[in-house]
Amino acid sequence: MGPHRARAGPVLHRRHALPSVTHDVTDLLREGDNALGIVLADGWWAGRISILGRSAQYGDLLRASWRLEVDLADGTSEVIVPDESVVSDRGPIDYSDLFIGERHDARRAVPGWSSPGFDAGGWQPGRLVDVEIPVVPHVGEPVRPLLELPVHEIRQTPAGETVVDFGQVIAGRVRLTARGPAGTTIRLEHAEVVDGAGNFLRNIIGVDKDQVDEFVLAGDEAGETWEPEFTFHGFRYVKVIGWPGELLSEDLTAVVLGSDLEQTGDLTCSDPRLNQLVQNTRWSQRANFLAVPTDCPQCERAGWTGDLQIFTPTAATLMGVAAFLRRWFADVRAEQAARDGMVPIIVPMPPAMDLGATPPSPSSVGADPHDIVALSAGLSAIDGAAGWGDVITMTPWELYRRYGDVSFLQDNVAAMRSWVDWQTREAARLLTGRLRDTDLDAEARARHAVLWNGALNFGDWLAPSTLADAEHEFLAMMTAPLTTHEIVGPCFQARSSTSSPTPKRSSATVRPRPRYDSAPRPSGTPSAPSTSPSRGD
Repeated sequence: MGPHRARAGPVLHRRHALPSVTHDVTDLLREGDNALGIVLADGWWAGRISILGRSAQYGDLLRASWRLEVDLADGTSEVIVPDESVVSDRGPIDYSDLFIGERHDARRAVPGWSSPGFDAGGWQPGRLVDVEIPVVPHVGEPVRPLLELPVHEIRQTPAGETVVDFGQVIAGRVRLTARGPAGTTIRLEHAEVVDGAGNFLRNIIGVDKDQVDEFVLAGDEAGETWEPEFTFHGFRYVKVIGWPGELLSEDLTAVVLGSDLEQTGDLTCSDPRLNQLVQNTRWSQRANFLAVPTDCPQCERAGWTGDLQIFTPTAATLMGVAAFLRRWFADVRAEQAARDGMVPIIVPMPPAMDLGATPPSPSSVGADPHDIVALSAGLSAIDGAAGWGDVITMTPWELYRRYGDVSFLQDNVAAMRSWVDWQTREAARLLTGRLRDTDLDAEARARHAVLWNGALNFGDWLAPSTLADAEHEFLAMMTAPLTTHEIVGPCFQARSSTSSPTPKRSSATVRPRPRYDSAPRPSGTPSAPSTSPSRGD
C-alpha cells in the first residue's frame, strides 16, 4: 500500500519515538463494507539485529496501529482506530527475520483473509495495549525497491552446487517464479563471494545470520511467484537448492532495496579504474543507506557513528542525504541525552549492547598484547570513541557546508557542546595508561588532564600496516587501538572543540530542503489510538 508498503523494507523502531507513515487509500475504498488487513513480522522490533544477533531486544509482542480517516459523500467524516473487534491468526509465513531470512509456505495461504465477509471464526482476538512513546511522522525517503538485476550467470560449481551470479553485490532479495509439486521446498542461500575454485562461500559468519530464504510451493500448475516481504540480504551470489526442473535465468530476479535517495553527483573520466571506483562507492552507499546509515548490509548492519562521520562528504556529494540524516541525527541526540553527553559508537544502539551512561574504562595500555581475553574485554568496553562520537560535531558542519542549511547547526549545536563538555570531563577524569602510576607533579598532571586520551578508543582503526602478515587476525586488529589511541583521541578532541559553532540564521542563506524532508500530508496522519502525532512540517 503506497510508497512505504511493507514489502519495500524494514521500518526502524526508535526507542524515543515511533515513526508513522501516511497513505492515501481513497482508491482502495469501495461502497459498502470494507476490511483492513495487516501482515506483521518481527522486523527491527523483535527480530535479530546488530552484532550480537539477538532477538526481541525492543520487545516480543508484535503490535500494529492505525488511524483511518474517511470523508463521506454527505460531507461527514469517520475515524476508525483499533478496537476489541480486531482478530489475528498465523498466515503462510513460518518465520521472517532481517538476519535469518524468511520462510513462506504457500500451502497455508488464506484466500480472502483481508476482504469483507471473510469468516474469521477460530481467529484469536487481539488486545489493546498502550503506546509508551510518542508517535511522530516519518521524515525522509521511504525504503523501497530501487532497481532490479537480471541473472548474470548460472553456474554449476566444482562442488556440484547450483550458484546464481547477479554480477553485483547488493542489499536486497530475490524474486522467483517456479512451477512444481505441492510441498516442494526451494532454498536460497546468499553470499557476497565465491572461493578461489568458484565454489559458493558463505562469508557471513556470526550468530543467527543465516541469510537464507525458503519457499514451499502450493502446487499451482500455472506457476507461482514469490518475493520475501520482511527481510533483506547483502549478496551477489545465491546458492539454489531444491529447484524443481531446470533453472532458467528468467526464473530469478534480484531486487535492490534502499532508502530512495536522489542521485546528485557523478564522475566520468578517461580512466576506467576511477570510474569503477565511483560506481563501487555509489553501490556501497545504496546498500548501506537503508533506513539507517550502516557499516555493511549482510553481517552487522549497525549504525556505526564513525563510519558515517568519515563518509559524509562523499555521501552528500553522490546523493541527497539531507532528510535521511536529519532523521538519524534525531536518534543520535536521543541516545546522547541518555548518556550525559556521550555519543555512542552505534546509533540506534541495540539494547543488548547498551552500556548506558557508564563511563569508559581506563585504557588497557600495558596489558599483554597477546592476551585475547583481556583485549576482547577492552574492545567490547569501548564507547564514546574518538572519531565515532565526534560525528555529532563534524557531520552537521559538513552537511551545512554541502547544503547551506543552517538548521543542521541549529538542531545540533546543544548536542555538539554537550559532547565537547563530556570529552573535557573525561580528559580530567582519566590519565593515559602510561602515566597513571607515575609520580607526576601538579603542573604536569594539570597539563595532561586537558588531553582526552585516558580511555581506549579504536585509534587508527584497521590501518593496513598493522594488519599486514598477521598471524592472528584479532591481535593484529587490536594493534592500532593499543598503539595509536593516545594520539587519535586528542586529535579528534581538538577538531570537535573548534567545530562547535553558535549559528545565527542570518549567517547563511537557507536553501529549500531536499524532497522528502518533511512528512507527507494527505488527509489524516496514522497514529495509535492513545496518541495523536503532530503533523510534519
